Amino acid sequence: MFFDEKYGHIKDKEKVEELAKSILERSRKEKQEKKDTPNTEQESADLTNSSHKLVLLAELNKEKNEKIERLEDEQKVLRGLASSGIVLASFSHDLSKLNDVLTSRVDKVKSLISEKLDLELYKNEEDRKNPFVQLEKMQKQDLKLQNWLNFSMGAARKDKRKRKQLFLDKYLNDLKADWLTILENRGIKLDLSEVGKIELRVFEIDFDSIFNNLLVNSFDAFKHSKENRDRIITIKAKVSKNITIDYYDNGPGLSQDIADPEKVFDPLYTTKRNAFTGAEEGTGLGMWLVKSVTRENDGEAKLLYPKIGFGLRLIFPAKFKK
Repeated sequence: MFFDEKYGHIKDKEKVEELAKSILERSRKEKQEKKDTPNTEQESADLTNSSHKLVLLAELNKEKNEKIERLEDEQKVLRGLASSGIVLASFSHDLSKLNDVLTSRVDKVKSLISEKLDLELYKNEEDRKNPFVQLEKMQKQDLKLQNWLNFSMGAARKDKRKRKQLFLDKYLNDLKADWLTILENRGIKLDLSEVGKIELRVFEIDFDSIFNNLLVNSFDAFKHSKENRDRIITIKAKVSKNITIDYYDNGPGLSQDIADPEKVFDPLYTTKRNAFTGAEEGTGLGMWLVKSVTRENDGEAKLLYPKIGFGLRLIFPAKFKK
């Protein structure tokens, strides 16, 4: 009695699964028998109609189960991402204080050393033995760290989780400023000259998920590129019947090992491999997040196939316009 109450729903589900499998198997056998055994036209029509309904129900059940499995996988992934965000938020106060001192701490050390040591003493010294040169390197590293802290702490701001008017050209220029250190250090140009004056009413944090993941993928692609050419990321945006945003980079493009390019949108799918061990690298979440977030905003993400590099088109309904 207790078992039936507690686990009855599981038993019912298992029965449905078994029934669906048996219907699909029976349908296969009936098709074979139909080839081998002649029937009257009416018998054949009745049998076909009845079988068709049962098969349709069984296929719908199978499709539903596959959808549930996909949603459960996505839920697990999102739990992991949420946990990371919670940990970051827990330490935001400490990180903020660290962020405040990063700008000035090296200058303070330089000032203290300069009181005792003359910079000219190290004029002809090797860089590795020159404390002032080493402090300058540390200062550049602090700037990178500061940019990452600002980026990480700003990613989940409350105002980004509210639907509001977003001016696309301003948003993308601000995004460019956030990534400027990385772009400059890696010799990458981000071209926004063809982004039109477009206003959308969306969650800013959703657009962060889309474009930050696209940029990270491009950075990684450029890192592994063997071509000697200028590194350029181009974003174009226009409004016609819908709002269309095109994203391109002139890196190596999608891996030739991918038989079905659409698989890049599958959760946990990655083609990144360690050059020495061959082990999978990366989270396999970037493109999945891009497509999922776009879909949640009633949009569509479509791969483009430029002659050089990678391309993606995002299409949002015009209802998001002001």
